[in-house]
Amino acid sequence: MSDVIVDACCLINLCTSLRLREILDSTGHRFFICPAVKAESMFFEFEVEGKLNREEVDLDSHIASGTLTLAQVQDVEETSLYVKYAANLDDGEAMSMAIAAKRGWTLMTDDRRARKIAVNEGITIIDTTEAVHSWLGDPTRSAEARKVIQSIVRFARFTPRSDAAYADWWQRHM
Repeated sequence: MSDVIVDACCLINLCTSLRLREILDSTGHRFFICPAVKAESMFFEFEVEGKLNREEVDLDSHIASGTLTLAQVQDVEETSLYVKYAANLDDGEAMSMAIAAKRGWTLMTDDRRARKIAVNEGITIIDTTEAVHSWLGDPTRSAEARKVIQSIVRFARFTPRSDAAYADWWQRHM
């Protein structure tokens, strides 16, 4: 089991699926968010029975249940990395990356700039497509995959990059 820190874009993507807990629990990883991501993840949209809903992201319940754990910047080195990355990234991505870099964790992000920097820094990356595929990769669940993927595409306005690990699988289920 590895430790993964999730940035705001991936967190919002998974929230719009209405299956955040199920998706994260299926991967076998432990998931963390930093305070900057918690602050950035305010609302998400979703549809239930044809009705559009907008809801506040309730991260406290996910933290209380153990699905997510809050990871604070711990020392001068993490703070320095955070400042370094913040020159080119939003606070959530920068703080998440600093924690991942210092602690040897995996970074979950779909942000193109963050991914490029992480690769240059030797940080392991996963993305939304990998997490959803881990949960729904079974071909017998294609109808459920389609519903979840369409929700993420529509409400989080997420389209995976063409070289994403499961971009073809994602496109087949849209």
